[in-house]
Amino acid sequence: MQLREFIDNWAQGKRGQTKYLISELASHWVSEAWPNLSDWEKEELAEKQTKRIRNLLGSIDQEFQEKNIPTPFTFDSSLDYASTIFRYDDPFWKPPKWAKELFNRTNRINHVELILKTLSLLDAKNSLAFELFSAELLNLLGYQVDVPNQRTKDGGVDIFGFYDGADNKTMGSLKFRILGQAKRWTQKIERAEVELFYQQVEDFKHQTGSAFRLLPEKFKTSNLPVYGIFCTNSFFTREARFALDKNSIKSWDGQQLAWGIVLYFDKWFDENGKFLAEQFAAYYQARAQSFHAEL
Repeated sequence: MQLREFIDNWAQGKRGQTKYLISELASHWVSEAWPNLSDWEKEELAEKQTKRIRNLLGSIDQEFQEKNIPTPFTFDSSLDYASTIFRYDDPFWKPPKWAKELFNRTNRINHVELILKTLSLLDAKNSLAFELFSAELLNLLGYQVDVPNQRTKDGGVDIFGFYDGADNKTMGSLKFRILGQAKRWTQKIERAEVELFYQQVEDFKHQTGSAFRLLPEKFKTSNLPVYGIFCTNSFFTREARFALDKNSIKSWDGQQLAWGIVLYFDKWFDENGKFLAEQFAAYYQARAQSFHAEL
């Protein structure tokens, strides 16, 4: 569904059609941005984005009515739409919050490559900063995860925690434990790396391996099922993706992580949507150093 059709229908007052278009637009966008998510994860994320868009449209409707500004506009893109509002010929006109946010988020898209570059340079000496970032993103998506106090060997577990579908209102109230690997890598992830991590997950299920020895007792003794998540700033080879699917391991590659930052890390963008790369890197480097100091 094209964004122009969505904007046109809203501007012309076709509320019934707009409600359908918002849902369809959100579902299509989530499927393109995160193709590897399960159907229930896509549905949950699309529902959140749909509610967000509806709330924002409601606020701008009120602003237009108060200023007696006509709304039957036609725009080619969301950026054109926001820019037109900013340029509206009225010295007392202040752009509504919805327009500001739309302008900001549209500009963020232009910084995806910079985000990818920043992730690739994050914590060159060790991977802890990248692990802390990956854990924070998963928490923003509804997981309850952390990084272990004791480090496992390479190919092991960097992130652990729980997912409770009841807390996130997902269908079926699905609950499970998470074992994750966060690999900051300069090359594509090969199948061997996926298989190595999968073996760690299987060892944990059989109550053996470094992860089982080092993780907290409460996590180990839970009777919830265990699933693996593999996060990387890089990308997976075709063979690696085959191994991920075969072994039911969820994956987040660099492109998906970058979009996660665009969507959920508001604090790392200025008011114009520019990614604050240096501040982002410095923050996670400092967190990694602090984490080491506390051990």
